[in-house]
Amino acid sequence: MSPKQEISGIDIRSLVQEFEIYKGSIFDKSYCYGKELVRFRMRKPGVGRNELLVGIGNIKSIHFATIENVPGAPNKADDFSMKLRGKLRGKRLKSIDQYGFDRVLKIIFEGGGEEIVIVAELFGDGNLSIVRGDGKVHTCMRTVRLHSRTVASGREFEFPPSRIDPFALDYNLFVELMNASESDLVRSLATQINFGGRYAEEICLRSSVDKECLISNAVQSDYERIYEEIIKLGGKIKSGDILPRIYYKDGEKVDVSPLPLILYEDLEWKSFDTFNAAMDDYLSDRKVSGLDVTDEFEEERLGKYERILISQKKALKEFSEEARLIRSGVELLYSNYEIMEEIGGEIRIGLENGYQFEQIREKINLLDIPPKNIKLISVNQIEKIAKVQIDEAIIVIDPWKSIEQNASLNYDQAKKIEAKYKRARNAISSVNEEFNKVKEKGNEGSTEENKEASTGLKENWLVKKSIPIKKSKYWFDRFRWFRSSNNFLVIGGKNAEQNEELVKKYMSKGDRIFHTQSPGAPITILKAFEPGESPREIEIPEIDLTEAARFALSCSSVWKRGGLTDDVYMITKDQISKTPESGEYVQKGSFVVRGKRTYFKNIEIGYAIGITCNPETRIIGGPPSAIVPKSVVSIEIEPGQYSREDIAKKIYRCFCEEFRDGAFVRKITTSDEISQMIPAGNSTMVE
Repeated sequence: MSPKQEISGIDIRSLVQEFEIYKGSIFDKSYCYGKELVRFRMRKPGVGRNELLVGIGNIKSIHFATIENVPGAPNKADDFSMKLRGKLRGKRLKSIDQYGFDRVLKIIFEGGGEEIVIVAELFGDGNLSIVRGDGKVHTCMRTVRLHSRTVASGREFEFPPSRIDPFALDYNLFVELMNASESDLVRSLATQINFGGRYAEEICLRSSVDKECLISNAVQSDYERIYEEIIKLGGKIKSGDILPRIYYKDGEKVDVSPLPLILYEDLEWKSFDTFNAAMDDYLSDRKVSGLDVTDEFEEERLGKYERILISQKKALKEFSEEARLIRSGVELLYSNYEIMEEIGGEIRIGLENGYQFEQIREKINLLDIPPKNIKLISVNQIEKIAKVQIDEAIIVIDPWKSIEQNASLNYDQAKKIEAKYKRARNAISSVNEEFNKVKEKGNEGSTEENKEASTGLKENWLVKKSIPIKKSKYWFDRFRWFRSSNNFLVIGGKNAEQNEELVKKYMSKGDRIFHTQSPGAPITILKAFEPGESPREIEIPEIDLTEAARFALSCSSVWKRGGLTDDVYMITKDQISKTPESGEYVQKGSFVVRGKRTYFKNIEIGYAIGITCNPETRIIGGPPSAIVPKSVVSIEIEPGQYSREDIAKKIYRCFCEEFRDGAFVRKITTSDEISQMIPAGNSTMVE
């Protein structure tokens, strides 16, 4: 018996009633553990700290955890957790509601004259969306584009199609829905009445009916007994008359339920006062995979190089494990050849008929052959592919391809990941060298500045009474530019003339060129080499390429129109030309692109302005992941309501307030200079 991985509609209905006591809690911070778990840290006046954990990965769950069962904070806050903090800071928890009888929750916060809804989808791939008061998605963990609905930044939020609430059915409608099925009683309760497999079996046991009895053979007394048990069960949950239990087999936890189940009468069990407490205990052994965590107070104190190394070592571990699992999955694909052919056929038929994930999975579950170690975990309706888990391995299945072709498809994916592993290993070596240089420099000197540079303690700069000014002039200062996480120079044009100049004078072999899929973006060049360096084969880490793509997007017309995401493509020098096709004309600042483009899909808008004090003192701007670690103080912005000039003045005032020596900021920059650095269009600060 495999341990329970997904929460049910009945579980959620039981939990939300117990969540009433947490209303009024004030949001403090949020943490994301990859795309597996999201943590909301809150405090309730007069009560203390509350920790809400929402599992949206392999384990779908929601509960308030005791302090000892809360994972440590990740070493680095990602973009999604920062956006949660920006939207929820200081707001109070208004309610946690179940959407219908579905595995969907609305976590509602209010404050400052607005209401923010966090929608948690605890089914399929899982998702978390931040929905503004106007009903539009501020951002979401996963973009969803299906025939039935779309969930994407800037779009009106669409809930998944609502399913039956079994406790809201009258007897006649219940009979009508059951009679519409062509299966047996237990499967009809699971699918037609929306109970799911476990509670469908429980209802059959409580009703003393044969679960395998076909609907065509069922009699009125069967329906009456089943309906009577449904009403009893609903009444117990509504009144809170429950006796939560965790069930054990051979000493291992296998399930948790809000009330005793006849289904598990032969198993050992442990009772709890509340279902939330039972969930907390049941999930206390959950491991947050692939993430290094630390104490919350350490979160902001890691220096630039430590943070980069932690991120890259984590990626190295993930790449190695992912490639290993894919190769092992291909071996299992061959060893389950006939079974996988039949599963692929069911997926293909489902996609051809427009079935959703749950419908396809239900069809596969009806097959007699799949062993318990094979599980359909997702279906991509757009790309017409599926992901299947065999033991621990997850592989991609194209149902229109043969087993051999699918094996080749996954082998190619493993090779790509192994190439990323190699690049990450080289990047770690480079960062280690730089890190050691900084530490050696800090040990050699006795000045306060050197000590601060080696420890990375930003706050010391903010309280110094006198800060030395050192600002170099560079040839690229008149363009838009920033240094990426691994110190690659990224430059972009401010207008058509500068676009022409960059391509004609400053583009070299080995450079990567970026442009948005939508028109109205600068030519953005990631320089592979510094001036005077000899071109050679070089692998540029993924983080630097993504930062360059985000820079290109943020400086484009997408920002002006208030967009939050778009696609960006990357090309090389030999793909760009001023020579048009016959009969066409190329405008100034525009170019012709030929050949295959590398796409960065759904890149998020993001920009930060910061002040760096070592090795020189200047204002810098670019993607937050590159700017924040280098800055002693920084401010993130996004498309908003303030004009370019107004937001620049706000940023300037914030910088002046941060330093004890207020004249320091006036010596190195002005609001006009800040205005020239930030993207064109209206903006607002990310709180």
